[in-house]
Amino acid sequence: MNFPANIKAIMDAEECLRDIFTAHEPFLIALSGGTDSLTLAALAKASCVRFGAVMIDTGLCPGGELDRAEEYTDREGIPFWILRRDMLEVPEVRNNAPLRCLACKREMMNVIIGFATSHSFRAVMDGTNADDRPEERPGMQALGEYGIISPFAACGIGKDEIRHLAKTYHVPLIPSSSCLATRFPYGTRLDSTAIERVRRAEVLLQRYVHGRLRVRDEGGHAVIEAPASEHPKIREHADALCEIGFEDVTIIPRER
Repeated sequence: MNFPANIKAIMDAEECLRDIFTAHEPFLIALSGGTDSLTLAALAKASCVRFGAVMIDTGLCPGGELDRAEEYTDREGIPFWILRRDMLEVPEVRNNAPLRCLACKREMMNVIIGFATSHSFRAVMDGTNADDRPEERPGMQALGEYGIISPFAACGIGKDEIRHLAKTYHVPLIPSSSCLATRFPYGTRLDSTAIERVRRAEVLLQRYVHGRLRVRDEGGHAVIEAPASEHPKIREHADALCEIGFEDVTIIPRER
């Protein structure tokens, strides 16, 4: 049977993934709360291999990420654990240093590798894909240091292919996000109060605002990045943001 080139490429990619899964089972998938790693878990389940999933509660996760991972794995019957590591205990993270992401990823992988070893998993995998670039994601260096396997990257699967696979396997398409430390300028000493203020603000606004949204904390002043079309909705809730603890609110455009 002859398949269109793009369909055949997807089929070849899935075969590549199955080969990696089979060679390393039982394995553990490190979930980030986003579409990529959830899709990897969906494909592992469809491959009928032995695996589990884990996610780190760092104290810096945007609102809803942990719940989303827990709901998905529970619905799909995937063994799932939430591990906790307070990243504000790590000096590079607490001081929001330029190498914060690398330090954070190393801590996360150290915790996950320890868990995997103690629970007899042979390998740890993550959702890094072929389009991810180390210069844009400093934490990727830690993946090589800890021997983390990235099946999407190994099989040449990028973001477009993952979106196709996510739709095929009924995985929610989740807007890209990042840890809440990125909402503060480098060199800002982070604390749980400021982190929670940003988390609550984003959760509140996401009920009303469409498109990509970021609430940045500039010394207690909220700088909100959102598509221009959403600014009127944000203004309606500016007082609520001040009640959360921000001194004032500034809104700036952000591309969808």
